[in-house]
Amino acid sequence: MQKLVSIIVPMFNASNRIETCLNSILNQTYQNLEVVVVDDGSKDNSYNLVKRLAEKDNRIKLLIQENGGVSKARNTALDNISGDFVEFVDSDDTIEKDMVETMVNLLESNDCDLAECNNDHPFFRTFLHDQIYDFSKKEDFLSFYQEIYAPLFPWNKMWRRKCLEGLKFNENIHFSEDELFNSGTYKNVRKAVTTSRILYKYYIDPLGSGTIMNMVRAGVLDSSKTFFFMGLLCLPSRLEYFKEAVNKHLLDFDDPTDLAYIRVFDYVMLEWFAYVAAHVNEEMLEKELVRIYSTKEFQTSLNLHKKFGFDFYDANDKDIINRLALANRLMVRSCAKALNYQLPAIPAQVVIASFIYVMSKPSSNPVKSRNITNMLYYQLIDNATPLAYLVNDTAKELGLNPLAKNE
Repeated sequence: MQKLVSIIVPMFNASNRIETCLNSILNQTYQNLEVVVVDDGSKDNSYNLVKRLAEKDNRIKLLIQENGGVSKARNTALDNISGDFVEFVDSDDTIEKDMVETMVNLLESNDCDLAECNNDHPFFRTFLHDQIYDFSKKEDFLSFYQEIYAPLFPWNKMWRRKCLEGLKFNENIHFSEDELFNSGTYKNVRKAVTTSRILYKYYIDPLGSGTIMNMVRAGVLDSSKTFFFMGLLCLPSRLEYFKEAVNKHLLDFDDPTDLAYIRVFDYVMLEWFAYVAAHVNEEMLEKELVRIYSTKEFQTSLNLHKKFGFDFYDANDKDIINRLALANRLMVRSCAKALNYQLPAIPAQVVIASFIYVMSKPSSNPVKSRNITNMLYYQLIDNATPLAYLVNDTAKELGLNPLAKNE
């Protein structure tokens, strides 16, 4: 008999998409499902639509709560599941007909605790390979965490339920709470498996009411509600979660908190490609980069890269403002090209490569490593990938000297 899969669907004013979403779940090739829908105080017809579906299909469990946000809705669902495996689906998205069957088979046949598939999100799309990651191996753990931005979302993943025991979404944080939840599971994950197939279909609201657009409307300069500064609110929890995971898996990091601080650097890159995609003014982003660069958290993150052979320019350098302006120009223009050309590369990696190009000192001598910054550095040097060619070509347009590898 098939093991039970619990699928959690938080819902708020989703009447225009909830039936499409649930039909994609109910029509799965894998039939032993428990679909827990939590209505988070919707004011539209969402509840009645799901109620009618539940009357026809007893696999739907419909719960209702006063409006408390997506994290509270997911936590309510977690308290009411009984499946062997757990998956999250947002109420306006859909999944491919065989997603559940594929993910269960990946977990079972490879003896893994976490499975992840590709998605088609225009900003955060992933380019996963068919691969297994052993979390008892440092390089596998680092690769899973950094290279593919695995922590970002819960909805393109499936866990064995035991990995989620005692873990809840932080209801007091309204940005990156997904990442914190995912990171909290790492101590319970022995092995993870990824598939190159795009099984999760992300829906973009044409009215632009999502988190990114709300941030843009808030103003990059006049609001602390940006990817970077909101991401810093999660830093204490990330420090604790990674310390737990590193200690549990006996990984030989000099300091387990390094992983969380390295992520600070990543947040700037995530912010840039999202804002470029949202057509934020280049001058505004330049001022934002100057503001971020002087923070102690970002400088700590840059200093950690010295372990990998990087030496970045200091915030007190006399020419730092001009250099940051040039870095921003390369980041914005390279990323815009990547998004326009639909390159087979994570857009954030294009931004990281652009940052490295301008902000790493000639004295840098990165070691060969699977750390994302090192891999991108050598891609730029060898000019052997579409991503590297794009960044190098844009740098040439801006009159920058090519990177020179130190032997």
